[in-house]
Formats: sequence, C-alpha cells, structure tokens
Amino acid sequence: FFQNASHELKTPLMSIQGYAEAIKDGVVDGEEVEESLDIIIRKSQELKKTVEEIIYLSKLVNDDFDYSYVVIDINQLVRSGIDDQRLIAKEHSVEILYEPSTESINCKVDPDKLAVVFENLISNAIRYAKSIIKIEVKDLEKEVIIRVMDDGNGLDEGESTKVFERFYKGDGGKSGIGLAVVKEIVQHHGGTINAGNHISGGAVFELRMKRV
Repeated sequence: FFQNASHELKTPLMSIQGYAEAIKDGVVDGEEVEESLDIIIRKSQELKKTVEEIIYLSKLVNDDFDYSYVVIDINQLVRSGIDDQRLIAKEHSVEILYEPSTESINCKVDPDKLAVVFENLISNAIRYAKSIIKIEVKDLEKEVIIRVMDDGNGLDEGESTKVFERFYKGDGGKSGIGLAVVKEIVQHHGGTINAGNHISGGAVFELRMKRV
C-alpha cells in the first residue's frame, strides 16, 4: 500500500518540482512561465485529491468511519449522483440516460457514503464513455440492482476484478483509488459490486443491495 501510494504521490511532485525549477532557473520565460504555473497548480490539485482519496480509503479499511443507516429511496440517491455529474458529462459530450424500474425503492443505507459510490461510478463511466452512459435501477423482490454502463471500449481481459484493487489504473485511469473506495463502501452495506462488459462492448458495473 505504502509503495503504491508513494508512487502515486511522487509522479505529480516530480512535475511540480521540474516546472518550479525551470521557472527559477529562467529556462522558461514569457508566456511559458504562465503555462508552467498553470501546470504546477493543476498538478498540485491532482496531488491534493489523491492524498484526500488515500486518507478516505484508509479510514474505510480501518473502520474509522461511523455509518449512519437510514431508510431512503435509492432512486433519489442515483438522481442526485447524476445531477452532480451532469455538467462534467456535458463537458465531455456524454449523455446520461437514467432508467428506474419503479418510482420508489427503499434501502437501508448511509446516504453520504453511498453518494460517494455513485459519484465514483458515474465519473469513472464519463472518463471512458464515447457519448452515452446508461444507468438502470431494477427492483427485485428482495434486492435492488443498479447498473452503470458506458459505450466505451470496455474492460480488457482479466480487468473485471483488477479494477477494484487499490491503485490499479487502466488506460486513462487517474489515482486508481475510486473503485477501491466503491468496493469498501458497498461491502460495508452488505452488498456486492461486479464489473464486466455488456453485449454492446462497453463496461458495466453492477451493484446489488438488499431492499426493505
């Protein structure tokens, strides 16, 4: 864990150091200074986000978080997750299609923690989708199934389990922490999360949870 974390932190730090030294030594000048400063700011933001994700994941793994379970309509949480990501999806020219099977599906969950799950799943789908993300919520007799599907290139062979490992990054991945966080939270809820490819070729993440 520490070896992987150190690697994730070292990469943006090297970029920050390199551009800062170039500015100090006068290697860059004029507009290049402004561009270098922009890169330093962007890499600093990436570094901050990675550190926050590592801390959050370590707290989840070590049970340092209290879970506050309440009965809530799962559709409400999914809609909120979509609304929070819609602007980012638009910037990537990606449309989010939402298909709930019923108006209300009650589950006993920690809304704040599960909101992180939907945020990570949807943002991950946006990263790999070509133009469309489809989210299905199916109400079964004793459980609810939530599927997040994209029309991207799908997972490579053997990736279906690796994607949930800490710091595993596929092509175009970022910190490799988001899906590990998803798995920890879902398991804490007594649910399951699986990944694969659907018949159209894109990736699909399937979350199953007990309903009340």
